[in-house]
Amino acid sequence: ALLNDRFNIFPVVPKIGVIHLKNQRQPLQEDGCPTSELHFRLENDFVVSISPHEKASYDSKWLSAWTRNHTKCLKKVFFRYGVLLFRGFDIQDPLAFEEVALSVVSWL
Repeated sequence: ALLNDRFNIFPVVPKIGVIHLKNQRQPLQEDGCPTSELHFRLENDFVVSISPHEKASYDSKWLSAWTRNHTKCLKKVFFRYGVLLFRGFDIQDPLAFEEVALSVVSWL
C-alpha cells in the first residue's frame, strides 16, 4: 500500500490478547478514537465504518477538517483492521469527495 507522510508505513505486529468481535456492526473501542461526533463500528474482522451520530449532518468541509485533526486515530484503526469506510456524510458531488480524499492522502 502506498501511503503519504501522515500514514508512515511500518510493520503491523498483532497484539497479544486482542479480542476480535465476530458479530456484525459492533461498537469499536479504540483508545482515543471514537469521538463525540462520530460512531466507529466494526463491520467484520477488517472493515471499520465511521459515521455521524444520529441526527447529525456533516459535510465535506467538516469531514476534511476532522480527518486532518484525527490522523493518529485513523492511522491506528487502519493498521489494526485494514479498511476504513466513511458512511452517512453529506458529500454532494465529486469535488466534495475529492476534498475529503485529499485530506486523508494529499498526493492522490
